[in-house]
Amino acid sequence: MQTKDISLARFGIPKELKELLLRGLHNLGIDDAHAMPDLDGLARMLKWQYETGTLPG
Repeated sequence: MQTKDISLARFGIPKELKELLLRGLHNLGIDDAHAMPDLDGLARMLKWQYETGTLPG
């Protein structure tokens, strides 16, 4: 079996842009509930929605 070199990159996100980025990802359907489809992921997504006022409905 042959292994491939994997290169990882790390990008810094300024603190003042974090909320804007999270909302944009959420609008695209990328959130904890979909990235980690278990009860913990769902709970984190619902907590974030409640704290930021982005609850649906």
